[in-house]
Amino acid sequence: MITRPKGKNSELAHSLKAAGNLAISAPLIRIEHLELVPRDLKQFLDWSDIVIFTSQNTILPTINKINDIRIFDEKKIFAIGKKTRECLVAKNLTRVFIPKDLNSTEGLLALNELSQFRIANKNILIIKGQGGRKKLRYHLLKRGANLKYINSYLRRETNISISQILKAKDLTTLDVIIITSGSILLALAKKIKSENLDSLFCTSLIVVSQRLAKIARRLGFIGFIHIAENANDQSIIDSIKYLGR
Repeated sequence: MITRPKGKNSELAHSLKAAGNLAISAPLIRIEHLELVPRDLKQFLDWSDIVIFTSQNTILPTINKINDIRIFDEKKIFAIGKKTRECLVAKNLTRVFIPKDLNSTEGLLALNELSQFRIANKNILIIKGQGGRKKLRYHLLKRGANLKYINSYLRRETNISISQILKAKDLTTLDVIIITSGSILLALAKKIKSENLDSLFCTSLIVVSQRLAKIARRLGFIGFIHIAENANDQSIIDSIKYLGR
């Protein structure tokens, strides 16, 4: 079962089906973009030396509001993940730094370009979703940076019913559930409890970080948990192959 938001499941589902798997799409959260005022956005960008985009979801409500993309010319741009960088490059932001190994906050913080020597007294604008982790903020402040934020989207739980999806597919359980974010994992645990599907706590999970694996254990998932190398489609497909050995 693929639990990503609607619109981000189709390519992965197609690849899994092509490999002979039954791929069930069950978006557990939806993304709601926030309306940003172009003038305010420009003021934030004018202030910044460095801009960090934390996900693909941050791009549509921000870049599309900017009349002159040259405002980024003298800034260092960072993204968490290859997909986010690809989206930025498509918007003509061609020089974007991403983590070398881990597509995560930890991977971003490991970059030399964000070391204390490089960012002390620099103005950093973080474009993110409302809520989320505070680790990036903590470490950038500790390294001497000045921070401002733009909340560009919200995560909302969907009203999708896992019970109805299983019934429609004539299934009683699942082999694997794919989890790519903490908000999705929390929504899954909540739905399992509300729909009395406790057996799914025994289902194997594919998660995209050690942090998610630890959260899953705390929430009561007792089945096998495989940690994918990254959150991209190929890493998840490789994880499915690993589980199928």
